[in-house]
Amino acid sequence: MSHYETNEGIVWREKDGLCIVLSTVSGHYFTFNKTGTLLWRGLIAEKKSISSVIGTIADHFPSAPPITEIEQQCRQLVEEWISESLVRMVRPA
Repeated sequence: MSHYETNEGIVWREKDGLCIVLSTVSGHYFTFNKTGTLLWRGLIAEKKSISSVIGTIADHFPSAPPITEIEQQCRQLVEEWISESLVRMVRPA
């Protein structure tokens, strides 16, 4: 199963339930809201599949939009992380 991991030069921490990510290469930093933090933690720290993390997000927020909308938004966010060189997808050998 493929998973995501950070690229070199990426450091991150969670503080007060929010995720802060710094690219030491570009000097840019990013802060994620609770949803983004759940997605980052699930994909990066816990090495879960994106489908699993999407389910966790849907369960975590009772008033969340339909699962299809959550999935679309999460996949779009991951694509943004890839384009910012924060993460990469690692496929099994």
